[in-house]
Amino acid sequence: MRMGVAELVKTDPRELRDFALQFGELVRALPFQLPENFLLLGRTISIVSGVTSSLNRDFNMWDALDPLARTLLQGGEVAVRNPQLESRLCKLERTQNGQALALYFAALFGGGIYLDQQGNPFGSLLLAASAVPVLVALIARRLP
Repeated sequence: MRMGVAELVKTDPRELRDFALQFGELVRALPFQLPENFLLLGRTISIVSGVTSSLNRDFNMWDALDPLARTLLQGGEVAVRNPQLESRLCKLERTQNGQALALYFAALFGGGIYLDQQGNPFGSLLLAASAVPVLVALIARRLP
């Protein structure tokens, strides 16, 4: 429900205060920052809302903006960036890749030792192949 100034004036001030407090807590708790342009847009909307409501208390700016907003949203997409989350995700991917390489190394090395003790020449091949995951891990550590 979109409210104009005429409806907003009829709202209980305690209800507005409670909403503002909850909204403020929510914004501070979420791990994102609003772009400066978004904040300026909010200020602009509040100024325009103030001017239009002083001219006509029954005018609801949100009803007037609705068609334009729908048109803009249909043709665009919203991009959300969270550098802290991206950094954590990157670290998690590196850890997962390291664990996979360690598992490959352990399987090749363990299988190579077992087959080598059995006198199977394939054991030496597996022992040599176990160096590949180690080299990949060392190279990956040097990459940014």
